[in-house]
Amino acid sequence: MAKSLNMYYAYVVEYIDLERLEDGSPLKDHQCTIGNGILSKYPIKNVKTLRYKNQCCKLGSRLGGRVSLIADIEISEELSVKVNNVHLEAGTSDNLA
Repeated sequence: MAKSLNMYYAYVVEYIDLERLEDGSPLKDHQCTIGNGILSKYPIKNVKTLRYKNQCCKLGSRLGGRVSLIADIEISEELSVKVNNVHLEAGTSDNLA
């Protein structure tokens, strides 16, 4: 998407979807990732990730966990903006992982 829009981007994988066939065997040559991304028309610098130790809810056949993507957007030499992209949970603590 970033290339087609001619934008800078940063991306971090939050989950890898471990899809399986009907017999329970893993799909081969297939990997679906779910994560957080930042798109910007300005350069993205100082990209960092923060992976959370505690997770509220396990998500079926997915490997990984919640994560924040933190970066500086360099608007000019004198001005940059720090952004933090996070996908918040919407579950209950009954399934604390």
